[in-house]
Amino acid sequence: MSREEEAQSGLSIPHVLNILKRRKYLILGIVLAGAAWATVYSNSLTPLYSAETNLVVEPSRQRVLNVESVVSSLRPDYYTNETEAAVLGSREIARKVVVKLNLIESPLFNPSLRPKNKSLISVITSPFKTAASAAVTWAQDLATGGRHSAEKLAKRTEALAKAQKTPEQLRDEAVEEATDLFLYGLKVLPAQRSRVITARFSSPDPAMAMLASNTIADIYVLEQLESKGRATSRASEWLNQRAQELRNRVIASERRLEEFRRKSGIVEVGGASVYARQRAELDSQLVAARGKRAEAEARFSQVQRLLSQGANAESIAAVLDSPLIQKLREQESLIMRKISELKTQLREGHPRMVLAENEIKDLRGKIESEVKKIVTNLKSETEIAVVREKNLNDEISRIQVKLDEQHEAEVSLRAIESEVKANKQLYETILARLKETGVQDQSLQEADARIISRAVEPASPYYPRKNFIIVSATLISLVLGVGLAVLLEFFDKGFRSIYQLEAYTGLPTLGIVPLVPGAKARHKKAHEVAADQPGSAFGEAIRTLRTSLMLANVDHPPKTVLVTSAVPGEGKTSTALALAAMASRSGQKCVVIDCDIRHPSVHTNLSCANERGLSDYLAGRCQLSDVIEVEPRYGIRYITAGSYVPNPPDLLGAPKMRELLRRLSDVFDLVILDAPPLLAVSDTLVLVRYVDRTAFVVRWVKTARQNVLLALRQAVEAGASVAGLILTQVDLRKQSQYDSTDAGYYQYHNYYTND
Repeated sequence: MSREEEAQSGLSIPHVLNILKRRKYLILGIVLAGAAWATVYSNSLTPLYSAETNLVVEPSRQRVLNVESVVSSLRPDYYTNETEAAVLGSREIARKVVVKLNLIESPLFNPSLRPKNKSLISVITSPFKTAASAAVTWAQDLATGGRHSAEKLAKRTEALAKAQKTPEQLRDEAVEEATDLFLYGLKVLPAQRSRVITARFSSPDPAMAMLASNTIADIYVLEQLESKGRATSRASEWLNQRAQELRNRVIASERRLEEFRRKSGIVEVGGASVYARQRAELDSQLVAARGKRAEAEARFSQVQRLLSQGANAESIAAVLDSPLIQKLREQESLIMRKISELKTQLREGHPRMVLAENEIKDLRGKIESEVKKIVTNLKSETEIAVVREKNLNDEISRIQVKLDEQHEAEVSLRAIESEVKANKQLYETILARLKETGVQDQSLQEADARIISRAVEPASPYYPRKNFIIVSATLISLVLGVGLAVLLEFFDKGFRSIYQLEAYTGLPTLGIVPLVPGAKARHKKAHEVAADQPGSAFGEAIRTLRTSLMLANVDHPPKTVLVTSAVPGEGKTSTALALAAMASRSGQKCVVIDCDIRHPSVHTNLSCANERGLSDYLAGRCQLSDVIEVEPRYGIRYITAGSYVPNPPDLLGAPKMRELLRRLSDVFDLVILDAPPLLAVSDTLVLVRYVDRTAFVVRWVKTARQNVLLALRQAVEAGASVAGLILTQVDLRKQSQYDSTDAGYYQYHNYYTND
């Protein structure tokens, strides 16, 4: 990692070491305070002794009857251990221990029996607490108009009234308070991979720790036995009541079943109801009736179709199949044969011939009449078949209604039968459990837990661990001190070294300008110190700064340099005048222009008037020779800001300003523009394009980093050619703690050695 990256990240080892070095007294103070507090605190703690009793949870092995459902044994699993540990550490068990051991008579569990020894701290702070309480009461009375005192008096009266309690009530309260203190010292630890439960008790008295731990284990085992006995008794009583209730319920449900059968009239024959059998028979008859109706309709339709087509009705199949028609046809054939014979023997009109012809005529009339009867009969058969089918459908619908009603009744019947069956089964089960519980021998009941290791009196306290507390507090204080030092360092929003400035901005630094406290005490200004004491740290810094500006472009050194900053108060005017003084001392012709028309400061630093200046020249009210003045002592040529104008950006951005810079650069070797701060006004943004180079001033520690970046971004976007950054008003003694390379100024000059 490069030095620039280290300075930017702030995580390099040298940087961290410098931080610790600068904040060493803060860290040392926090560490000493933490260690002292830990020592006092550990010595003020009451020593505690711990004793523990181990129990194992296992189901009872001796059983006469299987009554698991009545008095269930514990299952050897993780959840059982956790549950039994909660039971062992419950308030109910703790209260029984308090009562058995009569702990309300022990000062350890009854605060009212403890001697009231006041500590030195309480004696010292007591008057302050009393005064603070009185002040709070007075303030509350003042705020509430005296209601607070009245309310406080009412509460005190109520407390006194409540204090008038019976001895039994006072004893119960003492037992509850002792139980709270007992639970505070009790800790129950279930094992994760075994069925062992540890009851651990902590107390300032080692004998009490042992006694309490063993007693709570004994009461827990005894409670299990009593619980099983109570469970058996409760189960027998409950089973007796339940059996009687179920017996009455079975009788009532059977009566309700018989009554429902009688009212609903449900009768079954061969596994099926009467209505179901009738429905099946009617369905069969309906199928046959539909077939006959279809057959009759087919025959009748055929007859109608043939008759509509003009065919002879005698060709109909029903006519041809009629025995009577066949017999008449035979007679017709005989008569026709007879007529044929008579025609060969007799003449036309012979009586026998006429008789035969009349006979055949009558026979054909009978055939025609019979054919008509057959056609009429087919129609009647069709109508009868339709009527029969309709009657069957109506009867089936009626039976179906009855059958649906019967189905609904059967659903209710099945529900009642299921209820009767369930009641009988439950009654039989309860009756069996009652008989088993009745013969259970309670003398054979065993607890599901037993003590495997009783507590012994501890020889030494386990708390407090003084060495551990002191070492831990010291380490924690050290970490907190280092963390606080680093945190304070990173909360620093300014720049403390040139490497930090370069890494953060990405631009080179031209140099650093130190503070001049000695010169300030003698009422000397920066340009005066630079000119009068060139060998001082400040003078060397200005000389280095001037050299860096000249080397910004070796082939074409800048002749116009603009000095600006992000915000006011960063020392840009002092730096500009010091550069001008150093240049004049070196024989360069230099002029300083105060471009801050809104808040001019060049004339203030030079202790001269600001009657005519840059604004007057740009406005055309005077000539250039009228505004260029010379400081008599150091020979600094300067142009003041001049009269105030309402629109400085328009005036500074005019072509006349560019022409002024061109004319001055032809005459002078170096033209320095003291420009306004970039973030304050926009005047500087119109000037940065007219100069060769721009020097950006940053005040050590004070200037916020985001302001520097924002101002630089505006300057670059406006077209400025930034030569570099100048870190001003640097305290070299403190600076040496941040960056050893920057401390060269301090080490070489021994902090402002005069020449």
